[in-house]
Amino acid sequence: MRLKFTTRGRAALVNAAHTGTKAVTVTQIGVTDQAFVPDPNGGDVLLPGERKRLNTFGGKAVADDVVHLTVRDETTDSYMLRGIGLYLADGTLLAVYGSDKIILEKSAQAMMMLAIDWMMADVDARQIQFGNADFLNPPATTETQGVVELTTDEEAITGQDRQRAVHSAALHATLNARFGAGAPTPLTKTILARDNANDVRKDLGLKGASLKDEGAGNGLDADTVDGKHAVDFAPKQHKHTIADVSDLQSDQLLPAGMVAHFAMASPPGGWLRCDGSDVSRTTYAALFAAIGTTFGSASGLTFRLPDLRGEFIRSWDTGRGVDWARELGSSQADDLRAHSHAVRAYRPGGIRNVAIGSDDAVGSVYTEPAGGGETRPRNVALLACIKY
Repeated sequence: MRLKFTTRGRAALVNAAHTGTKAVTVTQIGVTDQAFVPDPNGGDVLLPGERKRLNTFGGKAVADDVVHLTVRDETTDSYMLRGIGLYLADGTLLAVYGSDKIILEKSAQAMMMLAIDWMMADVDARQIQFGNADFLNPPATTETQGVVELTTDEEAITGQDRQRAVHSAALHATLNARFGAGAPTPLTKTILARDNANDVRKDLGLKGASLKDEGAGNGLDADTVDGKHAVDFAPKQHKHTIADVSDLQSDQLLPAGMVAHFAMASPPGGWLRCDGSDVSRTTYAALFAAIGTTFGSASGLTFRLPDLRGEFIRSWDTGRGVDWARELGSSQADDLRAHSHAVRAYRPGGIRNVAIGSDDAVGSVYTEPAGGGETRPRNVALLACIKY
């Protein structure tokens, strides 16, 4: 908030020799519920529509150009606060602030508490002092006592915030993030408690004399056990997951866009049904990068999965010429290769009388249908899924 210095207020700041400024003391603060704009030329001598004056306030310079001011009204008065004025002991209006909007509302049942950070451009904030100060809550700094906000665990771990204070829980979270949960270990605690190098060496299992490991087979632990393995660290049967093996990445074994069939009703983790649905390009970014809009898209935010429900898979021709002119991901309707069948016909034997003449009638021969509703090989139904 920027309070406007009045002309008389600036004059009060000038020392008697007119060689600089002097300290002035604010003894009262007036409040008003009248909407107004301070005189831009500093001509205000009284707070417009002043309702009352308060002496329950406190203030202090928290920087060269900032004063933190706290005002309190515990009376039963009710008003809409729209402006304030700072008065010196001789009644001079030092500075004023006004607005056409309500700053806050004071009710009879409530205590008004207004905190202001007064920024000034051309006056040393340390020259503004406050008398009768019985309430002050400036923001705390490394030089100023005051109110401080506690940091969150995330802010403490980041370690970049100079305004908030670190509490014990945030410090604990920071240490766990830095050194691991529960650190230091019991061994570390034991070592830290030692007061001489010999005890530390014993805790670490170091020998009194320096050993030099050289020659053939110099990597063995022959000095501690049977020459093969230390008894305290005997080999134990174990196994690793793919995530444990740094050189074996799952995205190389199962890349996004890979299609596989599963003998289960729902897709496993990391897989989606090949059901032709539209999915988010952001949520499934790796899959979108792999297949794009090959199978279509409903909008610029989604892309379509292949729909393999009830379909047989045919390898893409890619120029061989067996299934030519096909695009990747294109569908093909069922079909039968063109062919023909021979129909045998015969005339029964016998003798009869026929008339001599011509017959223009032409007949057709039809076969009776047999089989099912589609052409298919033997098959087993499995769930088709795509890796994302």
